[in-house]
Amino acid sequence: MVIGFAVMPGIAQAESFSKLAGQNYAIGKFSEGKAGGYGWVVSNGSKRFFCRLDASLAYVNKNKMVSILSSGRLIKVDHATF
Repeated sequence: MVIGFAVMPGIAQAESFSKLAGQNYAIGKFSEGKAGGYGWVVSNGSKRFFCRLDASLAYVNKNKMVSILSSGRLIKVDHATF
């Protein structure tokens, strides 16, 4: 079993959005990822990461909000009603 771990390629490590932004990674537009979740692509030329949005509500503009379901679906929410 120990030999198996020694032969395995490097295991991917998660990075936080704030840590990557602090390392001067370029931040792309807010978009939908391949798996349907929303977030940002951050890159430095050779490395690219997709940082998922970890929220359930987001402001679109002054009067419009959206609720983000766990499936990634967006539901419009009226700000005044909320």
